Amino acid sequence: MGAEKVRIAPGARCIVTVNAVRYTAEVVASGHDTAGVICRESEFLADAGDEADLEFLDAQYRVVYHMQVVVAPSKPGDGMILQRAASAAYARRRRTWRVSLESPIAICRDGAVQSHEGRVINLSTEGALVAASAPIAVGEMITLYLALPGEPEHAIATRVVRREEGDPPRFGVRFAAVSPEARQSLTRFMWARLRVLYPGDIAAMWPGNRKRKVSQEVWNELMRQAGLNREEPQ
Repeated sequence: MGAEKVRIAPGARCIVTVNAVRYTAEVVASGHDTAGVICRESEFLADAGDEADLEFLDAQYRVVYHMQVVVAPSKPGDGMILQRAASAAYARRRRTWRVSLESPIAICRDGAVQSHEGRVINLSTEGALVAASAPIAVGEMITLYLALPGEPEHAIATRVVRREEGDPPRFGVRFAAVSPEARQSLTRFMWARLRVLYPGDIAAMWPGNRKRKVSQEVWNELMRQAGLNREEPQ
C-alpha cells in the first residue's frame, strides 16, 4: 500500500495531538513501535500514560498512529517518548488509577475571598476526592491549594462532579485548569507512588519491558536524542 511509505523515522515532521492540543513536532529517534519526538516551537503538556495521535502527511497520504506517552517531558524544552497504545482496555483502566493521600488542603470557592480547610483523601492526575465542611455544590468551580509531599504548593482550578454526604461531606472534583508546574508535580508524585503500589502494571508501560520488545540500545538512543537524560526503570 502507498500509505506504508509514510513511516516513523528520525527527521520526519509530524503532528502530535495530546490532551486535545496539536503540536508540530519532529521525530528524533525511532524503535519498535516507539518514537522520540520534540517540539521546537512550544512546550508539550502531557503526562505519562496520556493517549496521543502521531500524524504524518505527504503529498498523497495521511497516516495516524494511535500512541501513548511513556515518558513525559519533565521540564520546558524536553522531548517525549511515544509508543503504540497497548489496548483500549488498558486505556480505560489507566483512568481509574488513584493514590490514597491524607493531606490538608485549602479550598476557595469561585469568587470568594475566604478559604476553607479540608483534606485530600485520594488523588489521580485527573482529579481528587476531598473532604470539607464547606457549603459546596455539585457543578461548582473551586480552587484547591495543594502541596504534595516533597512538592511546592499549587493552586488548581477544579469542578465538583459529585458529593457524598458524611461528617464532613466528601466531594469528587475534576481538574479543570492545571499549570505546567502543577502538572509536573502531580506527575512526579503519582508515578513515584504508582511504581510502589503497582510495580507490574507500571513496568508494562516502559519500553524495557519484554512485551514491548525495545532494546536497551534503542531506549538509550531515544532518551539521548530526545534530550531526556533518565534511566529506564527496572
